[in-house]
Amino acid sequence: MRRFIRHPTDFPILVFSAKSAHGDEASLCDISQGGLACSLRKKLRRDEPVELGIPSLQQDYRIAGLVVRCRK
Repeated sequence: MRRFIRHPTDFPILVFSAKSAHGDEASLCDISQGGLACSLRKKLRRDEPVELGIPSLQQDYRIAGLVVRCRK
């Protein structure tokens, strides 16, 4: 059983990494208190630090995160 309930969504976000300073477009798939899942065209490494931006809120708003799992 999951520790946190997932809330499905389809929301555009930007994923910033060391490889992508301008941010790559992604789609937020679901979110919970434990984290989020998104659909991104490029593969990221496990434990890679990332920042997530939500363009519809503010251009400068970013949330720091860490890649826990990535499958392509």
